[in-house]
Amino acid sequence: MATTGTSASAQIAAPPGVVLDAIADVEKYPRWSGTISSVTVRSFEGDGWADNVEFTLTGGPLKDTFTVDYDWDVREDGTGEVTFALVASDLLSAMDGTFSLSSPDDGVSTDLTYELALDVNVPMLGLLKRRVEKSLVTSLVDQLKAYVEARVRARGER
Repeated sequence: MATTGTSASAQIAAPPGVVLDAIADVEKYPRWSGTISSVTVRSFEGDGWADNVEFTLTGGPLKDTFTVDYDWDVREDGTGEVTFALVASDLLSAMDGTFSLSSPDDGVSTDLTYELALDVNVPMLGLLKRRVEKSLVTSLVDQLKAYVEARVRARGER
């Protein structure tokens, strides 16, 4: 279990279902994330959600290949929580993350909060670890927001 982590939030001009679709389409993360270079879905749950996924980070402050297990506690409208936990990694000793999606306006937009807590296998000062977490969390939220809103504008998804 990772220690207390870092979070970032954004209001995204898209319905929760559209935001959830972008989060669930893990294989497309390299298209919009500046830190994730490759993704391999190793298994899916019976209902089609990615269950066990391998990521390779090559951009940003961490360089690693790691595997996580997902849990999808979401409603049909796209609100709810998507959580993941570390299964295997060379650099990381623990990583827990949560995407929380809610809609303040009956599905017109999405309030997204992303929380990430990680521990590494190498000595790292607490302040430096928090900066790494903050960098990863903030950039992912900003990039996800930009990706989803551009998709909505391009396709007229609302």
